[in-house]
Amino acid sequence: MAHSGIKIEGLSFRYPDGTPALRELSLEIARGERVGIIGPNGAGKSTLLFTLNGIYSGEGRIEISGKEVNERNLKEIRRKVGLVFQDPVDQLFMPTVLEDVAFGPLNLGCEKAEAVRLSLEALKAVGMENARDKISHHLSHGEKKRVSVATVLSMSPDIIALDEPTSNLDPRARMELLDILSGLDKTVIIASHDLDFVMRLCGRTVLLDGGRIKAQGETRKILSEETLLERHGLLLPPAIEEAAK
Repeated sequence: MAHSGIKIEGLSFRYPDGTPALRELSLEIARGERVGIIGPNGAGKSTLLFTLNGIYSGEGRIEISGKEVNERNLKEIRRKVGLVFQDPVDQLFMPTVLEDVAFGPLNLGCEKAEAVRLSLEALKAVGMENARDKISHHLSHGEKKRVSVATVLSMSPDIIALDEPTSNLDPRARMELLDILSGLDKTVIIASHDLDFVMRLCGRTVLLDGGRIKAQGETRKILSEETLLERHGLLLPPAIEEAAK
């Protein structure tokens, strides 16, 4: 594998009540890869994403571009890894769209003019530049999702991790998001139940269950293995099911 943007070794994580979420997980993701993380509910998908920028801290070791994820490096790590939450409302809390998108750069120490420039670039990248003065909570769910992606892009991360990016999106908004993510020159990691979206976007897929990696490999190959998917509570994506008929 090429020089790894992300290197995870022996990662374990327990919730405060003692429930294990990740168990001795090791994974490498190369720069520029698009990787899908799939698995049933409770598999550890979201938890894995939250460990990448230090929201959750477990046992084991995570390196981002050679830097260990720890308390000392947290500010730098969060510049490198942008996390898009499943519910965009969790990411949008300022009076206007522009202020929401500029919040990150300002928090990283950018001057106001530079933060606005970066924010307008990010809004343009997701096709929302005309919404700059709108109130975020008046937008449609799909528009909120695009703005939440812009809040991450404005901080110029190397890696974007998205938790269930297509949840509650209508078909048009889903395709718009696919186009946006396909056009990014960044490492993209998505945790998703939407296997058709994973197939269209990701070159490699990792199947998690019970906090462990059960399979990984080329996306179409993994998503064509009906027995494997069924064993872990998943179904063939519609496109592969159609092709098999």
